[in-house]
Amino acid sequence: TTIQPGSVTPSQANTIVITATADNDSGLVPSSINSSFTISDTVAVNTGTNVGGGMAYKVLTAASAQNPTWTYSGSFNDASARIATFKY
Repeated sequence: TTIQPGSVTPSQANTIVITATADNDSGLVPSSINSSFTISDTVAVNTGTNVGGGMAYKVLTAASAQNPTWTYSGSFNDASARIATFKY
């Protein structure tokens, strides 16, 4: 019921870290994320239209390693997670 995108460490301070997860299991949506990330969106699978998943972000004033854990409301068969950093 959990998935991590893998660790990233920004090379500079003042960055935004964005992570997303996607799944193909009907009725599941990510229910939470740790490490002080803020969930901006979640969506459930709609067969024939879209996969399910979510997006979250965290603003960093100092460069530090990030590897948040997404938690789903149930078990999934097929899910992935990604993470990226951007200087602002």
